[in-house]
Amino acid sequence: MTRRIKIALLICDTPVPAVLDVHGDYLQIYTNFFKNSLPERHTAQVEVVVDGFDAREMNFPAQESFLPGGYEAVVLTGSASSAYEPKEWISKTTEFVAWLTSHKPSVKIIGICFGHQIVSQALGLKCVPNDEIWEVGITPITLSEYGCKIFGEEILHIEQMHRDHVPIPEQSSVPIRLLGSTASCHNQGFVLPYSKSSSLHTSDAYKNIHILTLQGHPEFNPDIVSHIVDVRLKSGAMSKEVVDKWKAAEEDRKRRGIGDEGRSVAGVVMWKILGLN
Repeated sequence: MTRRIKIALLICDTPVPAVLDVHGDYLQIYTNFFKNSLPERHTAQVEVVVDGFDAREMNFPAQESFLPGGYEAVVLTGSASSAYEPKEWISKTTEFVAWLTSHKPSVKIIGICFGHQIVSQALGLKCVPNDEIWEVGITPITLSEYGCKIFGEEILHIEQMHRDHVPIPEQSSVPIRLLGSTASCHNQGFVLPYSKSSSLHTSDAYKNIHILTLQGHPEFNPDIVSHIVDVRLKSGAMSKEVVDKWKAAEEDRKRRGIGDEGRSVAGVVMWKILGLN
């Protein structure tokens, strides 16, 4: 019997034209990401349905769409916008996530980059500029003890494209579990479990995860990042120094045989959270 898994994608931007021409819009990119990261043993038994909702138009899933048989997860995409900008659609998206968290707890929430920052704000944290420090390209994330248990390794390599971040106050009352850090960005994502006592030593450990966020972009690949870098260099949003540093890091990564783990590791974990171990 085929299991139909429905995912609501809150689309927070449009890819740059070169990415749009080759890889499609974010609905296509995320649909491909989820289908390609689905473990092969499940492909014959699982139908993946990803529906897009334009958050910029304040178009959100209806409440009844979260009833049994409806959406099992809501995923928020990245964006060239900043989560702290005083725009109505950003505040409405944050409000929707806060409502979803409290009123539909059975629905999993996944936030990617800008989405990570929006989810953070919905939980009471604050997104701020990271001193104009760009993180670009496949970056090694040193995982926390909890992150190691989640991802099954000590270092996670995924694409990055951001210069904002979400600091975690020392006395934060938000019961999140940090997944990992880099030298430039301490909060590379987190998990909010249903229970503070939830453990990864049980068979239902991943199902006990309510929210997962990543500051990086597991749905991106080097070609997508390359096109974005070109656009941001030409626009002046990104300096030549930043681009040269990214190019050098890419050459070093290729020499060392380090690959992108967005689909093979991060994507697989997302499916585990949805109950596919």
